[in-house]
Amino acid sequence: MKLRIILCLLLILAIFSACAKNEITASAISDLPVEKQIEIEAKVVSVDACKDITCDANEHCEDGRCICNPGYKECNGECIQNSACCTENDCKSDESCRGHTCIPDNCKVNEEFNVDKNKCVCDKNSLYCAVQNKCIPKDNCCMHHECSNSDYRCTETNMLATLCISGEKKQCKSVYTDRGESFFLGKTRYDVDINHFLQNGGVDVDINEVNFVLKADVLEKLEENTFIYIESIEPLGGYCKKEWD
Repeated sequence: MKLRIILCLLLILAIFSACAKNEITASAISDLPVEKQIEIEAKVVSVDACKDITCDANEHCEDGRCICNPGYKECNGECIQNSACCTENDCKSDESCRGHTCIPDNCKVNEEFNVDKNKCVCDKNSLYCAVQNKCIPKDNCCMHHECSNSDYRCTETNMLATLCISGEKKQCKSVYTDRGESFFLGKTRYDVDINHFLQNGGVDVDINEVNFVLKADVLEKLEENTFIYIESIEPLGGYCKKEWD
């Protein structure tokens, strides 16, 4: 009997305690500045609006909609780290955005940038040819002994670029990596030497001993009203050819 009385007393005390706590809380909130009261009410409304919302990774709900967590930014409907790239504008002029990572554009043709190794390596369709000191397509020959006939020799894998310089007049010439060309526009001479072809369809060149990286479909300014650009690029060699042809 005594035990029941004690339990009833404890229950009554708990009820009074809860009511007192609510009164104190409500009183405490009403004593706050109006701005603070509005802020608390807004948070309550926001929590209410988010009760049935499920956000993806790196997101949280506010006012019934999912937004990116601190340290993340929105990119095409997903949240990525602030340090990651979303478009080319997030990268340097000589980089491209691939998989939210800025990748250098200076890999040579038949190469790609390996993030783990932090360097350019042969792409999946190419292999390294030590004799030619470059990555070549897997279907191309690398050495002479790969030719089935002893009278045939493997021609080196190469590229040919048709470059044009335009000003008052236009002049186009075919340029190889091992053979430069000179362009003459009026009294000005431009000596063009290709260092290497790039995997993005561009060309690394020296023009009058000044380095330029030409991009496909982009005019590169040399002087006022004078530009150089790539008209076309085509592959050469990489096959077995009769030695005396």
